[in-house]
Amino acid sequence: MKAGEIIRFIYSGQRAEILEDYLDGSYRVWLLEEDEESVAFGDDVVPEAHYTGPQISDIQREFGKKRPKKAPKGLSTEELFYTKEEIDLRKSGRPLPKKEAPIPVYQAPKIEGKAAENKGIYLAFYPYAQGQYSIYLVNDTPYGFNFEFELRILQERAQALKQHIGPHDYFPIAEFAHANLNDSPQLILRLPIFELEHSFKLKYKKWIKLQQPIPLLGLELEGYPCFSLAELEARREQPKTNLKKYTLEQRKTQMHKEIHRRYYNKQDAQRLAHFDSRLDLHIELIFPEDYKDLQPFECLEFQVEALEDYLNQALEIGFSGQLEIIHGVGKGRLMKETHRRLDLLKRKKMIRGYQCEGGNTFVKF
Repeated sequence: MKAGEIIRFIYSGQRAEILEDYLDGSYRVWLLEEDEESVAFGDDVVPEAHYTGPQISDIQREFGKKRPKKAPKGLSTEELFYTKEEIDLRKSGRPLPKKEAPIPVYQAPKIEGKAAENKGIYLAFYPYAQGQYSIYLVNDTPYGFNFEFELRILQERAQALKQHIGPHDYFPIAEFAHANLNDSPQLILRLPIFELEHSFKLKYKKWIKLQQPIPLLGLELEGYPCFSLAELEARREQPKTNLKKYTLEQRKTQMHKEIHRRYYNKQDAQRLAHFDSRLDLHIELIFPEDYKDLQPFECLEFQVEALEDYLNQALEIGFSGQLEIIHGVGKGRLMKETHRRLDLLKRKKMIRGYQCEGGNTFVKF
């Protein structure tokens, strides 16, 4: 049956004209006798040429009722969508009262608390609002200690804290937004008394795998185990480094992290010789397997990750000259992310500059 064809309802005998085929077994029709629009299902109608008379439905047969030759008129479209009071208001010309949709209220999970298991030290992300997290330091060990925490966004310090935490204790130490996953967040936790430091970068594909039971909190959250109890006990048995020496070593380590990418390493000669000076960030080239199933924010995550790895390689091997980054135009999100990272490198004098020409950006090292 197709648009324009006259059909009959097999149980009522009503005549109707098909206006549109929804292609799901139903049709938008015009009831010729009632002079109004309705919906008909394929099992309930036949072409008029094949109609032989009204049939008795299973329900009618069950109750022993005969189907009337003409079905009583049903509710109008207006009666389907409005109450009687609203219909009276419409007829009188008065405006209908506005119906305010209820605002969904986010229910944060409740921290129940759980007995200590001595599993170690965790950083846990507690979702106190939609897309907003408190970063909890969870100390599931029998030791209290001073700690230093840093949260870096786009390689810049965004939040920092120095404090003491007691044994088998936990509390929030920073705030984190889900949107920051696109800004290369890095978390650093130091325990000076144990001479331990743990640093990790959060990326979307890592984030979705962080869900796990968090000790003491009694919840399953995104979390990251930083140190085990065995690591702490092993450190307690080792002789402690002089505080002044420890401070100097930390400064040297930090300086090395900042400048090691800017100097040429002779061991990278082979990598430099084969380094491609052109990077195409189209998602089908970066993630050729099932890239069509990715959401836009997931595509951006993979593209930014590829860009960061590429720029890091160029800096590590001491590349000199011009690189071409193909990001396209589109909505401009990837171009903005590319330029934001290049601006950071330029401020740190790791690149000489860059120039954008349409969907390409040329970077000078």
